[in-house]
Order: sequence, then C-alpha cells, then structure tokens
Amino acid sequence: MKPPEEAEARPLWKRFVARRVLVLATLLLVGWWVGCTSDVRFPTDPKDPVSVYLVKNGLHRGLLLPEGDRAGVGGYVEYGYGEWEWYGCGNNSWYRVFPAVLWPTAGGLGRRRFSTRDAGALRRRLAGAELQKLIVARDRAVALRRELERRWDDGRSQLDEPPSRSFGLLFVPVDDGYWMFNNCCDEVARWLEALDCPVESVLLRFDLEVEVP
Repeated sequence: MKPPEEAEARPLWKRFVARRVLVLATLLLVGWWVGCTSDVRFPTDPKDPVSVYLVKNGLHRGLLLPEGDRAGVGGYVEYGYGEWEWYGCGNNSWYRVFPAVLWPTAGGLGRRRFSTRDAGALRRRLAGAELQKLIVARDRAVALRRELERRWDDGRSQLDEPPSRSFGLLFVPVDDGYWMFNNCCDEVARWLEALDCPVESVLLRFDLEVEVP
C-alpha cells in the first residue's frame, strides 16, 4: 500500500494539469473570438525598394531578407523564432506544449541562407511553404538583417556545440521569452514593423497575412 503522501500527490498533479489545460483552452477560445490573424500591409512609397518574403510553413512563421547590402548582391537569409527547448533542444513531446505557451520560456532564433534571389527558385527550395512578398525600403531591410545577425551570433557564442536544426533553420538561444503572447507570429510582426510594414494588433496572434495592395 502506498504512503498517504504519494496517494495525495497524484490528484494534486492532475488538478495542476487540469487547471493549465482549462486556462489554455479558455485563452485559445478568446483568441479565436477576438481575432487571431494580423493583416500586414505594404509600406507607403519605400525608398530603393527590395522584396522580402513572409514564410508560412505549417504553424511556423519566418521572414526572408536579402543578404547583400546592394541590388543584385548575395541571396536571401531566412530567420525564424521559436521556443528554445522545442526547436533548439528537440524536446517536443506533447506535454511540453503547456510550458511552451502558458508562461514565458527561453526563445530561440533560427537562420539559414539561400544563394539565389530568384522567387521561383526560393519557392522550390521551400517546397510546402507559402511565401508572401512585400516591397520594403532597402535600408530598413539591411538594418533588420544586421540586427538579427548580431542576435544570432550572440546566441551562437553561448553554445559549446553546433546549433540545432528545425524547419531547416539553425537555432540558437536568445533572451526573448517565448509563450502564447510572444510566439513566432509576434516576433515576425515586430520584424515587419521594423521594415515600416503596418501590422494589425490582435489579443492573441496566431497568424500573419499580407494584404495585396
């Protein structure tokens, strides 16, 4: 026969999980009711325009930025954001959904490079993903890419082993706290705002959609 303290531990654990599931379900329902997709609009009259792409791959959202600082130089770099334990450490069992969305945990920044600037070639390389194009000012795209490169390099310096690969990207740890109110859509929305793209605000952001002008 089990000691009384062990007999009590399981119901308490079950109640803890049940509360978290209830909170999660409630917040998700509220998010769907209030609105879960942010519309993204093109900037007005961008100077020295260049194409960037919103990447929609399953539940993951990322951004493709031109790699070079001048027209016709370099390819594209894709950046993405996710929970570090899930993307960087491979701890993606079903029960990790709860800590990943219900309270802030360590974030991860992913990166991969493409040698081409051809839109058709990019779509072939990213088979299964949807690419939505935006036209933005080159100087803003360059500044954002440099900032994301700096953050990725800082995260790489914290690792004693090669970065982990997920969705084809190499992930490194970053300081941002990941949870339902700061997920990959929220992070990409901030990147788009840095490109002067107006992004609609919603209570819980589960998706991004580019409005065709």
